[in-house]
Amino acid sequence: MPKLPEPKKTKKKIPVGRRLTEESSPETITTAIHIRRDTWHLLRRVAFNRSMEEGGRASVSKLIEHLVEEKRKELEQEAKQLGKG
Repeated sequence: MPKLPEPKKTKKKIPVGRRLTEESSPETITTAIHIRRDTWHLLRRVAFNRSMEEGGRASVSKLIEHLVEEKRKELEQEAKQLGKG
């Protein structure tokens, strides 16, 4: 029986959740969120509609990023308040 080649060893292990994917960059991170199914369907529909209007792929990630950017000042203000309670 022929001997199988040894798997290649990587120099540095990257923690799960920090791996770069085809669509990610050093500025992004792949993560998971737990949301209600109806919320997921709403986000998918809006992302799809925007892709039809603007072109490109439907992306819930881009939609969430857009929503956060719209509310960034409010979110940053709230984040500052967390430590003052």
